[in-house]
Amino acid sequence: MRNLEKSLLFFAMRRTKLLLLAIVTFIFSCSEKETDTGYTITGIIDEAGTGFFFNYQNTSFSGYIFLHYENFKDSAKVIDNKFVFKGKLDQPTQAWMNPKPPAYDSHYIFLENSNITIKGKYYPLEGEDGSIYNHLEVDTIMGSKSEDLMYGFNRFRKQNRKKDDYITMYMDSMKSMMRNNPTSPTLGRLLSDDAIRSKKIFNYKQLLELYEMLDTTYQSKSDLGVIEKGLAALKMNAIGDKLPAFELPDINDIPTNSSIFNGKKTLVDWWASWCKPCRKKHPKLKEFYAKYKDKGFQIVSISIDKDKDDWLKASQKDGLPWKNLLDKESILKKELGISAIPFNYLLNEQGEIILVNGTLEAIENKLQDTK
Repeated sequence: MRNLEKSLLFFAMRRTKLLLLAIVTFIFSCSEKETDTGYTITGIIDEAGTGFFFNYQNTSFSGYIFLHYENFKDSAKVIDNKFVFKGKLDQPTQAWMNPKPPAYDSHYIFLENSNITIKGKYYPLEGEDGSIYNHLEVDTIMGSKSEDLMYGFNRFRKQNRKKDDYITMYMDSMKSMMRNNPTSPTLGRLLSDDAIRSKKIFNYKQLLELYEMLDTTYQSKSDLGVIEKGLAALKMNAIGDKLPAFELPDINDIPTNSSIFNGKKTLVDWWASWCKPCRKKHPKLKEFYAKYKDKGFQIVSISIDKDKDDWLKASQKDGLPWKNLLDKESILKKELGISAIPFNYLLNEQGEIILVNGTLEAIENKLQDTK
């Protein structure tokens, strides 16, 4: 019976991967082919039927739509709810569109030399101050292979990110896309998005493998910079490494150094008084601490508050019962390459990293596995 279950699981996983590869193949085979003459964007704008967050007036739009990419800017007048852009690119690139100012926001699209159709709705939004803002809500984009790829992969992320084999699926799908279309700037953007969250997704070796498959000639400098920053952070703080030496004051202004980590499994948790997600998790963290504090476990919080009084008030209000330190200038945070808080490391008794930015469930599993 056990062998039968394993066989069924194997075929289910294989079917999932084959389906994913089929989706990738479909994206590349069914999208519009690039044209030799350049791109044509045909926009169709309908009046909005419903308002959600703002009051709006139900009226048609007859002004200009602006298109931007790199150092280029173009405009097209909307006539009878339609507009057209024409141009030519050396390579696919990310562009953004917005209606004439004052505009509420911009919409990003991946632009390439093909016939692209954009359908959307126009909202004249009334802000809290009574001002009217032009807002273009894009519903569909057809004819851009790069945009199809971005949409398809974002859907894949959403549907699979909680699965146990998500990393394997991610690596397989990204490699397949890179082999099929190595010059696509969409891949650099996708990878840079996840490189920012690299401590939650990749280890150094995995991110480096994907980065080396990119044709960097066709990627934006900003995307490559983000990926390289993610690599640097992962390389510096990989599993098995120790945190850099430091000395920070606690709430009584007593200097505390990195030797505090030795001898106990330690959760090092970065937070700040102004960080709502950080403080929202404090009650559960206190329950977790009470459960494991007598089992060779401790928590050390490190705040990046600029104002010491804000840090002290928040610490007192939240009733943190463990060691609480202040990294006022975010020196340690920057040295570790931490891009956002809340963030944590789980260390073993020797002060070595055994888990990066884990959930309480993952931390608990790690504590039980390493007893």
